[in-house]
Amino acid sequence: MEALIKYMKAKGFKNNDYFWISGNDLGTESAFYWMSNGRPMTYAPWNGPKQMPDNYGGNENCVHMFATREMINDANCKIQMLYVCEATEPKTFKFTYIKW
Repeated sequence: MEALIKYMKAKGFKNNDYFWISGNDLGTESAFYWMSNGRPMTYAPWNGPKQMPDNYGGNENCVHMFATREMINDANCKIQMLYVCEATEPKTFKFTYIKW
């Protein structure tokens, strides 16, 4: 997550820019799982001094991250936000310039 935050800062995103990640507790309240693979969320730096996630209003079931802070929060799944998709790291190779 640290590398992602660094990338977002470099791209000019601000702290009030939010991104959906695939975590949610739609199946069972307070049991957060990753939508992408069905595994329980184990890394959870929840936002705020009070107990989070708080399911405010009884309808916060999806997880978002802050663009410039290493924290996550629960929010209503119907709110429009940007999103982050997980992908494998692309293979890279070194270009060598040969002068003929």
